[in-house]
Amino acid sequence: MIDSPRSNEAIGFPRHEVTQTPRPDGSVERIARGKFGPFQSEWEEFPWEWVEQHKMRNIRRFRKGIFDNITALFELTPEGDGCHLHAELSIESSNLFGTLFLRLGGGAKLAHKLETFIAANASYMLDNGPLPAALAGDKVSAAVRSRLTLLISEIEGGPYGHNLARLLAEFIATGSDVDMSRIRPLELARLWDAEPRKVIELCLEAVRVGLLGMRWDLICPRCRGGEGALPDLQSLPEGVHCPSCNIDYQRDFSANVELSFHPAPAIRPINSDENFCLMSPAHTPHVMLQKILEPGESAELDIDIAPGAYDMRTLEPGGMVEVDYDGGGFPEVIAGDDDMRAGENAAPGKATLRNESKKRLTLLIERRDWLDNIVTADKVTTLQAFRDLCGNQVLRAGDDAAIEHITLMFSDLRGSTALYNRIGDGPAYHLVREHFAFLADEVREHNGAIVKTIGN
Repeated sequence: MIDSPRSNEAIGFPRHEVTQTPRPDGSVERIARGKFGPFQSEWEEFPWEWVEQHKMRNIRRFRKGIFDNITALFELTPEGDGCHLHAELSIESSNLFGTLFLRLGGGAKLAHKLETFIAANASYMLDNGPLPAALAGDKVSAAVRSRLTLLISEIEGGPYGHNLARLLAEFIATGSDVDMSRIRPLELARLWDAEPRKVIELCLEAVRVGLLGMRWDLICPRCRGGEGALPDLQSLPEGVHCPSCNIDYQRDFSANVELSFHPAPAIRPINSDENFCLMSPAHTPHVMLQKILEPGESAELDIDIAPGAYDMRTLEPGGMVEVDYDGGGFPEVIAGDDDMRAGENAAPGKATLRNESKKRLTLLIERRDWLDNIVTADKVTTLQAFRDLCGNQVLRAGDDAAIEHITLMFSDLRGSTALYNRIGDGPAYHLVREHFAFLADEVREHNGAIVKTIGN
């Protein structure tokens, strides 16, 4: 149920553009604009609130259109061997047209579509059966389907298909628009239970044959959103500004330069500038708790937090506290006007939060290992497939980029001149080529690449 972008798409919530404007206090005002039928609408987007595996809520307050506000609420409670889902969709009209929309069953239709979507997803996730028809409809034409068949054969005819090309083609043909805007290979690897390197190689090969396009982003260290969306490394800036978090941050190949993919426009055009939903749990899966608190407000929430490394911070600009949690009670999350601190431990199974500032804040707890889920530049540029398929992806002359660590290996064929003299040029050259082929296979299997081969 955290996948609100996909559920919004399924029930027909309109695509919308979002304008993000920094406020004097450092927070961000997010105003969305879209159409409900013929009616132009404008509303303020508030961040989703959620507690992982327990509850989430979103409020949209309208400034223009036929509604006053729309609130969505989902709660899970244990029940027997499973759980009970409580879902609420609340719509308040602002004028006669909105009242007529609700009286004539418009709200009930939206709720019914949401119920159908939930039931289809729950059934699929529980029994791993075929994807429900409501979720798996073709999003491409018959002509594109035929072209996909040809591209599958071309990919699998090379060294980088790994018998995964058909899965990728099906994903592109049937996936939602939300899925297509940023295709992350490591997420596909988990979905398909495949080796991550092989899925990365597949996506790089898919770019070569014209099935996918690639994009480079500078990922915000706070919200994990991407800024840049550039097709090559040469265009990548040294730093950018995140409008969602209202912060500036710098380029780091090991930490925040991400390579992702999208369908080639000739296969399936996607408008990535439009939004179904802003700042939902699906966009920030590393955030396990997010709660809006008014000045002086406190909250105690039920949540199961496993031992591990976490950050406590606010969605708005401010301080951050790193917590290495060993279990038991989790430290209280306390936000001041310009700082963040950890308080006394809460009771086991609980999280306590307190806003001691003079403004409304969104407090959150996030996992610190979120970088494991993205293909950073240092991971991909050292792969042999990247060197083979993306030779034009280089930095600007004189440009540099920080990389956290790298392993260099040198090998030497001792006595090679004597070998040539002893057995002859042809047999000796054959042995040398066998050596390099063996070395290339081993290096590739360990996510590396042969940089060059030279002799004296």
